[in-house]
Amino acid sequence: MCNTALQAIYKSVVVAKLLYVSSAWAGFIAAADRQRVNAFFRRSTRCGFCPSDISPFEELLKASDEQLFGKVIHN
Repeated sequence: MCNTALQAIYKSVVVAKLLYVSSAWAGFIAAADRQRVNAFFRRSTRCGFCPSDISPFEELLKASDEQLFGKVIHN
């Protein structure tokens, strides 16, 4: 499988699982847990699974929250 397809699958499966209902549990995770997720992203990038331009976990959580609240406001 080519790298772009593998990275697309990684983002659509792994990152989506991490962000699923993140607005409900993101405030309860410790800074150490966030660092562990970022370390997981770095290891995945070294192995070629994760794209190198992925944002840190904190930014992904923030973007997910903003997207959710934007949908709530417009609905």
